[in-house]
Amino acid sequence: MTFCFLFARKLGNTRTVCKKYYIHPIVLHSYENGTLYEYDIDEDLEDSLLPEEKLLVKILDSENMSVLS
Repeated sequence: MTFCFLFARKLGNTRTVCKKYYIHPIVLHSYENGTLYEYDIDEDLEDSLLPEEKLLVKILDSENMSVLS
């Protein structure tokens, strides 16, 4: 998982620590299923959020949490 390696490197952690503690399971699931890149930033969300935060809210709202159990 390349993106996990990049995050881990930036944070100074291992990929395992990064995956377990820093990346939401839905984001991992979306990446693994190829649906992560289908999302665009929703400009209707609250302006106090960064673009990356807006995108995360959209992903978490859209993906099916039941696939993680």
